[in-house]
Amino acid sequence: MGKGFFKMRTSSVIGYIVASLVLIMGYQNCSGVHESDSSLSSFDACNLVLKDEFSNGYHNFLQQNCNSCHVNAGTGNGAFGDADLDIAFDAFNVRGYELVEERALDTNHQPPYTGPQHQAAIDVLDEGWMAAKAQADLCIANAGVTVDNDVDDGIIPNDPQPTTHSIETYIKLIQADKDGTTIQWDLGDEILLPNGLSFPNARLEIEVTALSNVTGEKSYVISNPKLRAGDQALHFQYFGVKINNQVVREATSFHQLNRKVPANQERDLATSSLTFRYDIRSTDTISVLIGDLKTVTFDPPTFDDLIAPGGVFGANCMSCHDGGAGNPQAGFDISSRNAVFSQLMVAPYAPNNSEIFKRMNDSQRPMPQGGLLPDADVEQVLWWIQDGAR
Repeated sequence: MGKGFFKMRTSSVIGYIVASLVLIMGYQNCSGVHESDSSLSSFDACNLVLKDEFSNGYHNFLQQNCNSCHVNAGTGNGAFGDADLDIAFDAFNVRGYELVEERALDTNHQPPYTGPQHQAAIDVLDEGWMAAKAQADLCIANAGVTVDNDVDDGIIPNDPQPTTHSIETYIKLIQADKDGTTIQWDLGDEILLPNGLSFPNARLEIEVTALSNVTGEKSYVISNPKLRAGDQALHFQYFGVKINNQVVREATSFHQLNRKVPANQERDLATSSLTFRYDIRSTDTISVLIGDLKTVTFDPPTFDDLIAPGGVFGANCMSCHDGGAGNPQAGFDISSRNAVFSQLMVAPYAPNNSEIFKRMNDSQRPMPQGGLLPDADVEQVLWWIQDGAR
C-alpha cells in the first residue's frame, strides 16, 4: 500500500461525491412518509464515500487482525472486524478510527495481532480515511445538513446494527382503531423478499393503534414487537415499517434492535413504541422491514442456572461475592438477580455495557482475579445478557 494505493482511493472518493450530490438533488424533492424506498437522505448519500473508503482500506486490515474478537456477538467491544461490511462499518464509526488505530498499534493489546509492526499500514489507512472524511464533510455542508458531533466518548453503545433492510414481509391491511389491533406474520411462508427465504414455525407480531387528537391530527402507534423462533434459534436485527408500500423514515425507534431468540420460545423485541402522523384510511397497509434474520446457535442460561453450584457464577464468583454470607468483596453481591441489577453491573441485551462481562474479558483486571475464564463460560454469560439477563 503506497502512493498508488492512495491515488486510487482518492479518485474513488471524487466519484462517490459526484454520485452523492446527484442522489441529494433527487432526495430534496421528497419528504416524510411518502418518500421513495430507493432514495437516500443527504447525510447517507454523502457518507457513501466513507463506506467505500472503509471497504477498500480498514475493513481488509481489521478482518485480518481483529476477527477473533471484534465480530458480531464476539467478545470484543465493537464488531468492526466482522466480515459483514454494514456491521463492520457501523461499528468502526461508533468506536472511532482514533481508538481503533491506537489499539492496533498497542503492543499490550492483543499481540501478535497488534503492535508497532502495523505502523506503515496504519499511516496509509489513516491518510485515506482523513481524505474521505474531508470530502464527506464538504458534501454534507453543501447539502445543508447539520450533524451533531457532540458525542459522549465515555459511553460504549450496543454493537451497532445494519442501517438498511434486506428482508420484507407480506403486505397486510392495518384496519386499526384506538383500541389497537395485533398483526402477525408467519415467517415460514409470509416473507415477500428475498424470494424463497423461510423460517418454519417462526412468527413476528406487532400491535398497531390509530389515534386522533382534539385538533383532528391522526397518528399510528406501533408497539410490542415480538418474535417467536421455530425449531432453531433466530438472530433478528433492524426493524422498519412500510405504510402503503412507502418507508416510514421518521419512525426510527426500533432501528437499533439486535435480539436473539432461543428455539421454540417467544421474546419481546422492544418495550418502546414509535408514533408518526398519518392521514389514516381503512385501506392502509403495512409490511415490516428486517435488516437481517438468520438461524444461530443460542441456548442461553437463566440467572438461576448461572448461580447454581455448577454454574459459571456459582463455581467462580460466589466464594467472594455472596452477600448472603457476610460482607461481599468490593461490595459486590452476586447472590441474587435483584442484587446484580441494583448495583448496575448488567445492562440487559448490551454485553458491552455490562460491567460483569467487561471484567470477564479484561486481562488487566480479570474477574475472577485468578485469571480469565474459559471461552465456554464467558459465552454463557454473553448469551445470558443477550437474552435480557433473565
